[in-house]
Amino acid sequence: KGSIFSGWYLEDRITRFDFDSPVEQNLELYAVWEEPVEQLPSGSTPAKYFNWYQNDDGTLTISSLNDDGANLTDIYTPSYVNGKRVSKIDESAFYVNNKIRSFVTDANEICSYVFRSGNIETVVLNDGVTLIHDSAFYGCENLTTINIPDSVTGIGERAFSGCTNLKEITIPASVKTFNSAFSGSGIETVILEEGITDIPEYAFSGCTNLKEITIPASVKTFVSGSTSAFSGSGIETVILEEGRTDIPEYAFSGCENLTTINIPDSVTSIGKLAFSRCTNLKEITIPASVTEMGVSVFKNCQNLTKIIIGSESIPGSWNNDWLWECPADVYNVNGDLIKSGSSSR
Repeated sequence: KGSIFSGWYLEDRITRFDFDSPVEQNLELYAVWEEPVEQLPSGSTPAKYFNWYQNDDGTLTISSLNDDGANLTDIYTPSYVNGKRVSKIDESAFYVNNKIRSFVTDANEICSYVFRSGNIETVVLNDGVTLIHDSAFYGCENLTTINIPDSVTGIGERAFSGCTNLKEITIPASVKTFNSAFSGSGIETVILEEGITDIPEYAFSGCTNLKEITIPASVKTFVSGSTSAFSGSGIETVILEEGRTDIPEYAFSGCENLTTINIPDSVTSIGKLAFSRCTNLKEITIPASVTEMGVSVFKNCQNLTKIIIGSESIPGSWNNDWLWECPADVYNVNGDLIKSGSSSR
């Protein structure tokens, strides 16, 4: 009672038989009914509109919309079909369905190129989603809204690249990897929740609309090798939260639009080339807490004219070439000029 007739299926209860061609031999078919309506998520799209297959672990992967669902504009995938958990949305599942505007799911994995551009505008990922694969929403230019639930642990490379109308994203602490996930997107606002430990390479590279970011103290790295997570972005202002102890090597290398950054008193070390090629940085203050300074920290910052340090003299523990190829004058805590740009190495 309250169930919905889904159709006739072969013995595996997965393969649907639609009587598209004449039946020339005896067949044993099974009538399949969907879960009772009260057990389906409110607004869920009936399973009869989808094609799917069974995975080795007994769960199901939705592979596409069938002909009956071809004109749907709003999709809410069922959590279960015939008692089996829907665990994946398959690669390119809806890439031919350009009418879809909104998509809601709690499937564990969202595979690559699910929409292949298209007209998708709103995506709601419910608790249960754990992995967003490489290029999952690549090139979805009309996508404006998506949430990342606390259940997500990984976001693949270029997952949102080319989403030029996606303006805001919150990344929860549960996410451990998101290499180049938002590179080349239209992101303007990023909220990194406290607890995130790594901002991977190229994460926001080419995000020219991203002007400001706050980096929680929990973040330990935001660079891989010599590649900054923000290289080629529009970052102008960086807020480092109190509690972090270092600014790693190459941290903001190539952030040509950077004009303002605070260095909290908790920072004790700044790595080599941390601000190299920050060509719009004009002034910076380094607190007395910094006892380690790498080589060429401000290399090729040709417009940097003033560095203020929080002590009376340059610490002897700093690398002798920390100011290599930088024209800035250095002033101490009292406002005295202690090193002129002309003598910078």
